[in-house]
Amino acid sequence: MPIYLTQLIETLREYDIILALLFVLFYWLFKRFISATITNLAKMKSVSSTRTAFIIRCFNICCFVLLFATYIIVSGIGYGNFTIFISSLITVFGAAFIAQWSILSNITASFLIFFVFP
Repeated sequence: MPIYLTQLIETLREYDIILALLFVLFYWLFKRFISATITNLAKMKSVSSTRTAFIIRCFNICCFVLLFATYIIVSGIGYGNFTIFISSLITVFGAAFIAQWSILSNITASFLIFFVFP
């Protein structure tokens, strides 16, 4: 990692509020970009508004989880503690999805239909 990037991260760690605000701003901008892109794609493919809203919601949740995980790691919370938490969370979600296999297949099918359907 370049030295200037390392110094920037170290400086931002001292000011957790500024770092948090930067992540919130980035999340908001990325969310708007993704929403606009998916909406334009849905209009081109004539996809229903409910399916478009579902896909946008799923992408927003994934974006939030990814940025939250990145914020936790960058802000200095121990990587080991965070990975234990995430692995526990994934285990619980995995067991829930296996119990409700049809939900997982419907979500996957919805994504495939949205992006592949002519």
